[in-house]
Amino acid sequence: GHDAGDNLLTSITLRIQQSLRRTDTIARLGGDEFAIILENIHLPEDVVSVTKSLLENLGKPVQIHQRDVYVGASIGISVFPDDGEDFGNLLKHADIAMYRAKETGRNTFQFYAAEMSAAAIRRMELENSLRNAIEMEQLVVYYQPKYDLKSREVLGMEALVRWDHPEKGIIPPDEFIPLAEETGLIVKLGEWVIKKSCQQLKHWQQAGYAINNLSINVSPRQFHEQDLAGLFEKVMSETGLDAQHIEIELTESTLVQNQVNAREVLRQLHAMGLRIAMDDFGTGYASLSYLKDFPIHTVKVDKSFIWGIPTDKQNMAIVRAIIGLTSEMSLSVIAEGVETEEQIEFLKDVGCHQGQGYYWSKPVSALEFERDILKKS
Repeated sequence: GHDAGDNLLTSITLRIQQSLRRTDTIARLGGDEFAIILENIHLPEDVVSVTKSLLENLGKPVQIHQRDVYVGASIGISVFPDDGEDFGNLLKHADIAMYRAKETGRNTFQFYAAEMSAAAIRRMELENSLRNAIEMEQLVVYYQPKYDLKSREVLGMEALVRWDHPEKGIIPPDEFIPLAEETGLIVKLGEWVIKKSCQQLKHWQQAGYAINNLSINVSPRQFHEQDLAGLFEKVMSETGLDAQHIEIELTESTLVQNQVNAREVLRQLHAMGLRIAMDDFGTGYASLSYLKDFPIHTVKVDKSFIWGIPTDKQNMAIVRAIIGLTSEMSLSVIAEGVETEEQIEFLKDVGCHQGQGYYWSKPVSALEFERDILKKS
């Protein structure tokens, strides 16, 4: 609550003061951000010494209401006059350096460098462009097919968003999804993908194609901040899709972040008839108990394990163990990143029934998916 937060800020302020000289200045800028002015510093090493002392003191537990609370700090440093000759520029550059410290793992410090400003400007331009892209519908949904490993028939597809930039062409998701997640744009972007891909699936079904499984990735922020059950209920009503034809893909870290909230959201989605898939299984933080405690229907074996087949014995052992476990629990399992016939034969031998990857097709536009995959299946 607010009282505990105020007590924490007071304790942190005292610790900062204890780490400084009487001639230094400390100010709280707002929230949990503080500014410190160190005067008569002649060498960068002196700043490092003070900064390390700050981090050490702030890393010790703080007792709030008879409980130990642990906090950390990310510190950005700008130096007069090299990094600015007025307070505004010095503060701005220290702020940029602070965010770089956060990016490098937190609980650390970073000196400002000119290239940071250039990176910050590029990031701001990309963020503004992404906002415009969402408004102007420059985004496009690509689809990657999922196959039955024995019959080689198309079982469904995974929806994957791409950015069709008017100047740069198709921008892959790893260049803008992390930014969208950080800025909160992922909520609006994710909602658009859900609506667009569900409309496309309904269109294909009405056209007579026997396709009844659509996987949609839901980001951690979207999962915890958006009313997903309400959104899917609205989309199902508008499109007339059967909920059991939709599979929501979540990473393990999404479930770890807030287990109580995750359990309730999954309960709502499960009650609607939607299927739940755990994506990138084996690379996150979830324990095997998550497969038992949450209403999971499908496990996707991460491609990093598949790529080592058939030469990496450890990867093969991991894949064999995952498939054996999921089979015993009556869960569906799909292998990602399948690229060779040898991988398919191994997966079939160990009981995996589904796969997706470049062996069959990379993600393609809706037009290409219909022309090259649906019409030929």
